[in-house]
Amino acid sequence: IALYAYEKQLNKLLQYNIPYYSITGNHTLIRKQHFMSPDELFTHLLDIQSLDDKNIIINNIFIAGVKYRSESKKEELVDEINKQAEAAQQHNGLKILLLHQAVDVDLLYGAELSEQDLPTHIFDYIFIGHLHSRIERKHGNCSIIYPGSIERSNTTEARDENNRGKGFIILDTDNNSYEVINIPCSRRFIFMNVNKETNMETVREKIRNYSHKPIVELNFKAIDVHKAHEIGHIIADDCLRLSINVANEQ
Repeated sequence: IALYAYEKQLNKLLQYNIPYYSITGNHTLIRKQHFMSPDELFTHLLDIQSLDDKNIIINNIFIAGVKYRSESKKEELVDEINKQAEAAQQHNGLKILLLHQAVDVDLLYGAELSEQDLPTHIFDYIFIGHLHSRIERKHGNCSIIYPGSIERSNTTEARDENNRGKGFIILDTDNNSYEVINIPCSRRFIFMNVNKETNMETVREKIRNYSHKPIVELNFKAIDVHKAHEIGHIIADDCLRLSINVANEQ
């Protein structure tokens, strides 16, 4: 299903003759022999160009890409970033770096890079994949941006959308500015607090009112875990996915 959706969007780019450039992330690594990455799979549709450890100049804009590397390959990763930074220094126009990693100031554990590893003194923009939350900050004159995921894969991401939004970034290279575009969610995430006074039939009716089954998180307070799961079992069929949290068990 995911590959079908990907192919459908690539066809839209083809219709408008829009070129497509990509770098390999952790989910598109080739992990087995004789397998193909999603980008390689659809090269018959578009002239998809990989910027894995490469750079290109388009309309006087320097764009460098560095493919994903695990934490154990940090030295190799930093060397490649520095290599692309050296190439960028020779260019007088706008300079963009594409990464698919996590930086320590954005991820508490498991980050492959530290903030000091980013050549912010050279690039105007550093766009980073990997983390699903949208993050925007300035380091000197450089904008560091994680556009974030366009889908909500769990309730944590749905909560995050309320603060930061979900969607993509459009960079206006003529005016050296960018615009945030939010994509509304087609399926609902519902968060509910439940106690002994909660009318569960009313809750069930609310859930059933949606045209598509929602993803539901029930937070039980002062209800024992067995009763909570009994209630959850009753409404489970009305949910696409149901998660249950029980606090203050009695």
